[in-house]
Amino acid sequence: MNYRREIDGLRAIAVLPVILYHAGFSVFQGGYVGVDVFFVISGFLITTIILNDLKQGRFSILRFYERRARRILPALFTVVAACVPFAWVWMTPVQMDKFSQSVLATFLFLSNIYFWRDSGYFAAAADEKPLIHTWSLAVEEQFYLLFPLLLLLLWKRGARPGTFWISVLAVASLLFSQWASGVDPEKNFFFTGSRIWELMVGSIAACIMVKRPPAPKDGVAALGLLMIVFAIFAYNDATPFPSFYTLVPVLGTAFILVFADKNTMTGRLLSMPFLVGIRLISYSAYLWHQPIFAFARIYNITAPSQLLMLALALLSIGLAYLSWRFVEQPFRRTKTGPLKSRKSVFLASGIGMALFLAFGVYGDKSDGIPNRLPANVASFYATNEWDKSCLYQRRDGQPDWPNERCIFNKGAPLKIAIWGDSIAASLTPSIARVVQENGVEVHQLTYGSCMPVRGLHRAAVEGQDPCIDFVNRSHDFIQKAGFDAVVIVANWPTYLESAASLEPVRTSPKAEFTDVFKQSVDQLGVPVLLLFTHPSAKYEVIDAAGRVLLHDNLVPKLGISIQEFHDRTQRTRPLLEKAAKTADVQTLSMESLFCDTYQKGECVFSAGQDIFLSDKVHFSPTGADIVAGAVYKKLAEMLNLSPRQ
Repeated sequence: MNYRREIDGLRAIAVLPVILYHAGFSVFQGGYVGVDVFFVISGFLITTIILNDLKQGRFSILRFYERRARRILPALFTVVAACVPFAWVWMTPVQMDKFSQSVLATFLFLSNIYFWRDSGYFAAAADEKPLIHTWSLAVEEQFYLLFPLLLLLLWKRGARPGTFWISVLAVASLLFSQWASGVDPEKNFFFTGSRIWELMVGSIAACIMVKRPPAPKDGVAALGLLMIVFAIFAYNDATPFPSFYTLVPVLGTAFILVFADKNTMTGRLLSMPFLVGIRLISYSAYLWHQPIFAFARIYNITAPSQLLMLALALLSIGLAYLSWRFVEQPFRRTKTGPLKSRKSVFLASGIGMALFLAFGVYGDKSDGIPNRLPANVASFYATNEWDKSCLYQRRDGQPDWPNERCIFNKGAPLKIAIWGDSIAASLTPSIARVVQENGVEVHQLTYGSCMPVRGLHRAAVEGQDPCIDFVNRSHDFIQKAGFDAVVIVANWPTYLESAASLEPVRTSPKAEFTDVFKQSVDQLGVPVLLLFTHPSAKYEVIDAAGRVLLHDNLVPKLGISIQEFHDRTQRTRPLLEKAAKTADVQTLSMESLFCDTYQKGECVFSAGQDIFLSDKVHFSPTGADIVAGAVYKKLAEMLNLSPRQ
């Protein structure tokens, strides 16, 4: 195909917003659409190459995959190899385990599936995953595993170039993505079936250009560029994606590919030397930026400054140039490069992938290679994890009760239930231990990110049906099982801080919550102990402490001011207080346990050699023991238990 500088510039328009979006610059709130622009360009270029080879009778599937290997793997090997030493030194065992799994997925070209399945409630923040951006490479490689064969089949059957059938598949994929965006948005984002229509739009554009290219139209090309720019600045993380919204940047890209050339205004704009230069390093820049940003966020306890993120964005451009110059270019050369034959390309690719897969298996099977850390640090992580074995999540389905696995002190004369979300789950083992000596059986009824109030659920959160089902079924079980008391605990700010966070929402959310909470409690017919909100962090407490322990034997002092805690819970506190008073239930303020107790004016996450949170919000075993002691005092009053020895 003839060289088109405007396509090079379009690649720059795609990669720069992605980098700035991942760097956290809010003005580029829709910068992620750059990936969709890449998909269209990729579909266009690959289809053009295949169709031209078919026309000339020289198409070879082995040659096609040799080109892909030369294009994709050398820079990918380099970037992942560069990640390993930073992961080795800075990552916790849990993080290293996840990183190892992502390396495995990357070189099996299944990282889109992996990151979809790793995007649940307890997954690390996406911006702390060094290889999460490889999901788009996986989508492309899965697409190109079969698409060349489809084109070859259509060509041999006389459907040249096959525009109709490609269009049918593209429409089917688009409709699926629109449907899935409302049913399972996380799966939809990563799923190849929801994305292939974008590559196929590029393929359709290529078919048009190969068969009968239309005359350049400056107005249509300019409209296409405006559509891309509009999406970059107008879309945000709340925009359903991919969906019909994705048509804007995708069709905008197609308009440029079909109607722009070097003589149009859009073509001249996209052919500026700066943009063309960025294009040359666009693939490497895409590979480098996310690991650099992720490791900066992993290393820093607090969020890196925007100035630092800008500097790191520039660093990714610099590293991209170096890897383009010294890695990409040499390995693409078939005559003067280090890999001259197809056999050598496939052999080197196989060896490189095998080495990374071996590392991934080792890191995964060893649970994050904890022996790379000093003994005191490895022990610190191991002893401060909380038990998730009885916490149900959406992927687990619905539990049946009584659930023998989640009953503590079975057969004791008194019986209580711990009902709530993952905060309740992190507390249950400690509560079960402190009540054991007084003959109390404990049932754990916990479901991740699910508020234990019958009749209300989180608004604007997809997939709430399993949560609603859990609340209804567990509520019915508590009613019928003859409990002596129930402890209700949750991460209340998650559900109550936003004015529109509850459904059904009426004119007064405050009255709504109070009334429905009272009704839910009254229907239980069991004495209730309601635990109020506890202080939480904006960073992973165990990771922050662990990084300090690497070079210091003392756990750092971590926490927030009481004022900040009050600011974060300014809506939740009065809601819970009024609901508890209206429903006439016992309460426990966890503020009194961690605020103003260890340090004046501070709510602490650590004290001495102890930490009280395992992550941002869930209790460590030590923190849970503190809460359990206070819970016991309340239960002793409610159930006439003897004082703890």
